[in-house]
Order: sequence, then structure tokens, then C-alpha cells
Amino acid sequence: EEGETTRVMFADPALGPSEHRAIFIDPTSLEIRGDMTVYGTSGILPLRQTIDYLHTSLMLGNIGRLYSELAASWMWVAALGGIALWFYTRPKRRINNRFQNRRRLHVILGWTLLAGMLLFSVTGLTWSQWAGGNVDKLRAEMNWLTPQVNTTLSGAPEMRDEHAEHRGHHGGMTMPEMPVKLSLFDNVLQVARQSGIDANNVEIRPASRVDQAWTVTEIDRRWPTQVDAVAVDPHSLKVLDSTRFGDFPL
Repeated sequence: EEGETTRVMFADPALGPSEHRAIFIDPTSLEIRGDMTVYGTSGILPLRQTIDYLHTSLMLGNIGRLYSELAASWMWVAALGGIALWFYTRPKRRINNRFQNRRRLHVILGWTLLAGMLLFSVTGLTWSQWAGGNVDKLRAEMNWLTPQVNTTLSGAPEMRDEHAEHRGHHGGMTMPEMPVKLSLFDNVLQVARQSGIDANNVEIRPASRVDQAWTVTEIDRRWPTQVDAVAVDPHSLKVLDSTRFGDFPL
């Protein structure tokens, strides 16, 4: 779209977990418009990155992660405990005095905030470092992981955990670098468009090894259904694998 830039993300060993260096380039003039650190597979910008760090660790590292997870683990207990205390101590008949009016306001606020506190507790635990690992095991056993295209030219399909970046997990193997032919970006994108990738915002990820395919993934988060992806053989420019939102498990 007019006014938007192309984001090129690079791995930098000097950066933290899940951080990348992003170069923002004007696709028409090839002018560099920005150079900053982004976070996660979607490359969120510094403001959202700071909010994410505040949410996961209070900007305190592993100590903050432990504190945040402990708070999320006990939040639902405190919320439901407050409702239980109200239920067993509520007055038998309605009394209009200052104390009861304040208590009534407290109860109304408690019921109003209950759903939000339960939601924050559940979602916070799924993104956490320790409890989140147990959630991942459950999701894997129930086949609830997000399908991921197979990028190996000869191999088995893979499943990806989209929350791994928030728990600081790293890959165990360093892949050798390989040169990238720049013209392949246009060719691979054209093949992906012909295969049904129609979102305005897409991520093109080159292969890191000669026995791997390139991937083109829809990242237009304005529409939750635009998360399709294809794997393209860079040698033959044929689609090897694809995932469609309609085929995702519940």
C-alpha cells in the first residue's frame, strides 16, 4: 500500500532472545526509512516491545518473569476467593447504611472485574515460561498446535509453538549461512500469490540451507483468517507444502 515500507529483518547475536534488527525500506525509492530493534516473529516495534516486556517480566529479567507468573497463578484464586467470601458473609436482609453501601460497591466491582481477572490469569499462564511449558505439552497431546509448513525438501511436517518466543526458548542448532539471490524474492512471491496468498502484508523467509524451502506467510493481523502460508522450492519454484486457516484444528 502507498506510504508503507518493506521491513527486512536480520539476526544479530548482540541482541536478546527473539529480537531482530529491522531495516525499513521505501519500496519505490529504495530509501532507508528506519533502523531499529524489533521483537518476536511478527517484528513488533519498540513501544509494543516495551509493553510486552512489562507484561512478561516487569523489565526485571528472570526474577520479573517468576514474579509475573506467580501473580498470574494466584490471581484466579484471589478472584474466586473474594466471591466465596461475599457469598458466605452477605447479610440476610438489605440494610441501607454507609458501611453496607461501600460493601455493596465493592461487591459490584468484584463481579465486574472477575471475568477480566480470570481471563488475564489464564492467558498469562499460557504465555509464561514455566506453566506455559505444561500448557504446550497439553496442546501437543490434543493436537492444538498451529500447523506449520514443511520447509525440508525431504522430511516430515512440523508443528510450531507460536508462544515459544515469550518463554525465551532457543533453537539447538546453528545453521550454516548461504547466499541469497535477490531476484528469488520476487519469483517466490509470485508463486505464492498464484497459490492463494492474497494478504497485503506477507513475510518472505529465505531458506537457511540448500535443502530447505522458502516460506511466504500472511501476517495481516487485521483479519484473523489471513494466516495462510506456503513453502516454495527455490530451485524449481514449485509449492511443496501449504497451510490454510480453514484447515487449522480448533
